Parts: sequence; C-alpha cells; structure tokens
Amino acid sequence: MAVVEWIGQSLRDDDNAQANTSRLLNMYRERHGDGYTVKSVLGMTTFASFTGVFLRALAEVGGVLYAVVGGKVYSITSGAGTAELATVNDAVDTTIDGNNGAITVSAGGEYYNIDSGGVVTTPTTGAFSDVGSVSFLGQRTIITEKDGRRFGWSDVADSTTFDALDFATAENEDDLIIRGLAIGPQYWIFGERSIERWYQSGSANTSEFLLPISGGAIETGLKAFGLLTEMRNGAFFVGNDNIAYLISGGSLIPVSTRGVETAIEQSQPNKCFYYEDEGHKFCVLQFNDRPAWCYDVSVNEWHERCEGADFGPWAATASAQAYGAWYVGNDFGDVLRLQRTNLDAGEPLFRRAVSTTLENDGQRFTINRAQFQPQTGFGNDAGGAPEIMFRFSRDRGQTWGRERWRDVGADGDYDKLVTLRALGRFRRATAEVTMSTPVDIPISSQMFLEVT
Repeated sequence: MAVVEWIGQSLRDDDNAQANTSRLLNMYRERHGDGYTVKSVLGMTTFASFTGVFLRALAEVGGVLYAVVGGKVYSITSGAGTAELATVNDAVDTTIDGNNGAITVSAGGEYYNIDSGGVVTTPTTGAFSDVGSVSFLGQRTIITEKDGRRFGWSDVADSTTFDALDFATAENEDDLIIRGLAIGPQYWIFGERSIERWYQSGSANTSEFLLPISGGAIETGLKAFGLLTEMRNGAFFVGNDNIAYLISGGSLIPVSTRGVETAIEQSQPNKCFYYEDEGHKFCVLQFNDRPAWCYDVSVNEWHERCEGADFGPWAATASAQAYGAWYVGNDFGDVLRLQRTNLDAGEPLFRRAVSTTLENDGQRFTINRAQFQPQTGFGNDAGGAPEIMFRFSRDRGQTWGRERWRDVGADGDYDKLVTLRALGRFRRATAEVTMSTPVDIPISSQMFLEVT
C-alpha cells in the first residue's frame, strides 16, 4: 500500500478553490518525527459574562484580567468574580495597558486612568487632547494622537502627568498615525502608509525619551486599527497592502498565503489577536463573515478556526493570558477560557480536515482500500466508541459522495485501525474527515492507500 500525506495546512484560495483543496477547520498540524499529527484546537469554556455587548479590549495587568465591554471597564478575578471599575467611551478603537499599578485606557479619543485605589480620572495629556492609543514602555505611558501625527509620553511611573513638551511627530510619510505599540525595547508607530521605529535614548532630557531609529522607517502601513496584535517577542498585523506580516527581531516577515490574502481582499477582516497552546504560537485574523485564519508561528502553517456545525465565523475578538490560561472575549459580552475540552461554550466543537487532491496523470484509478491511524482507545462520556465521518469527492470538493461512519475504539481499544473499502473509481480523489464527538482524537496526516 502507498503512503500518502493526505492532510496539509489550509491553503484553499476562494479565487481558485479547485487549485488546492487542503483545509484544516478547528484542527492544526503538529510535527512528530518524520510526519505530522493533526489535533484539535482548544475549545472554549465560559469564564465570565457581562450584560453589555461588544467586548472592546482584554488584557492582563499586574496579574489581574481586565475587560472593556460596552463602555465599562471590569476586573475579573481568578475565581471569575467581576467588578465594574469605570465608565468609558464605547468605541471600536479601544486599547488598555498598565503603569505601576494603574490601568490606562484609550477609547473614543479620551484617555482614562484608573489608579490602584480605583479612582478614575481623565488626565490632561500634554501636547494634544484627542488620544488614539496607549502603550507602556520604559516606565512611561505612551499615547498617540487620534487622527493626528503626534505621540507623547508621561512622567516616569506616573500615568497621570504629561508635559506639553514631551512629544514627537511621526514624519516619515505624510500620513496619520493609526496606532502605536511597544514591541520589545522599541516603540512602533503604525500609520496609514508607513511604519516608524523609535528607541529609548537614555537621555536625561525628557523631551528626548524617544528618538527615531536611523533607517527604521518602513513603507508599509496598517490596514485598520484592530488588525494589529502584540505577541511574545514580536507582533502580527495586516498591512495596507492586504498582506499579513509577522514582526520578529525588528524585521517585517510576510506570512500570508494567497488564500489568506484573498480572504482579506474579499471580506472585511475585523480583529487580530494571539494565543498559545502547548508550544504553538497562534496569530489569529478574525472575520465576521467567514472562519478566522490562524497562523502557527511554530510550524509556519495556517489553519482555520470557526464555530458551530456550519463552521461559521469565530466570534472571539480579543485575547489575554492570565491565571495560567489563555482567555478570549467576544462581542456578546463573554470572556471564555481556552481549554482542551472539544466543546465551544457547551456545544460540540466540530472539526474537519479536507485533503489535498490525489491524481494519477489524468488516468482513472480505483481506491480499493484506505487506512489511517487515529488516537484510539479513549471513549466518549458514556464509555462508547467515538465516531468520525468520511466523504470523498471526484471534483475537487465541489460535490461529495455518501457519508461513511467509522468508530475509533471504545475505552481500552488502543489498536484500532480505521479502514475504508471499495471507495470507487476516480480520476481525482479528495477526502474529507469530520469529527464532532467531544473527545480529543488526534489523527495521522498520512493515509495508506491500495490503488489499482
């Protein structure tokens, strides 16, 4: 029997869906030896819910999780207890950060400070009053001018005091600042058509706290405010050229495939955020009308994340790490813990893998037998055998044949080999496997085929 690497990363391009049929929906690949295992993404368990809608920002500051939801700022304890801290503008373009025990928020052009005692103020912000974003670097809060070109910084360890002379202007291009972000020891300014990098000068002159890096300007802008996220030792964003980039080591690395770029061009990407799972680092590009595209930095591959039996959009819009886990928030006012439950807020986590298309130089062939090895011997809640469903297509996934169900072994049946027989005659064959049982069933990316 021939061994076929039948499952790859998501590469389908909606502009030419038949060119590459490979898709991973709510699954991703993990390298093991010379091959790959395909496993489930983390499911979601409801952690906290709020009466408001539209979660605007989520962050961990000083060991506590904070959420901005429906124009309110909340703290969320490790036991899921919540407390309302402040009322702020309810705006899509909202950021949150900290400064030595204080919480700083920018929302709808306003700057808010919540001190360690819970007192809320709207401090005067120096050279400009309309604030677009907040970030923390070098013991100072750095703010950008909303719909402007200036950015300024606070006194050391004091997020309420801004000197009118402690500011600078982004001058590389004649464009407006969309957002600023501290990445490592540098401050990055994302404009409409350009990016500038500034460094901490170490000067005793506070008006020179940040200085531009010589040659640090980049002629790529940020597509939209929400399409930027910080990640461990870097950042991920969508440029104004509709390409997704990774920022690593001070460099821009294009990482999007043609399928991702088609999705960006055909739909309106909504948010970018980041989370981790057992050494995998995922950068998420979320849409309101299609599954999210997720880039796995660890293996340089993409998969798709969705919700429901119809594999609809993933509703998560923000993320943060706290209390030993990763959390996401959505526009329904929920904060959910990411866990290996194979459930999404109590509903089944549907998982699907669509193979590459097997061809034989245009000649017809018969698949007499197909075999592959999933993880077996771990039953469902009732101890029975979880089932997986197969379908095959003769036209690159445009239409599908009948469903074939196979169990993957009850508790203790650890040597179950899934076998499909008499699959028929093909000129081209595409396979699909779907799982909905809330049991983790990693599967091999290789299939054994007996073909004549």
